[in-house]
Amino acid sequence: ETLATIEKRHILATLESTGGNKTKAAKLLGIERSTLDRKFARWGKTD
Repeated sequence: ETLATIEKRHILATLESTGGNKTKAAKLLGIERSTLDRKFARWGKTD
């Protein structure tokens, strides 16, 4: 399992725990919302 896979799984789990609220998820993860959006864009996710 790669670090990228672990990171993605952690981010998605955090997003789920916030009910899909990207702003709250980013805050919990300690990253900017824009960083989270870039990660989703890289993964091909728009929701």
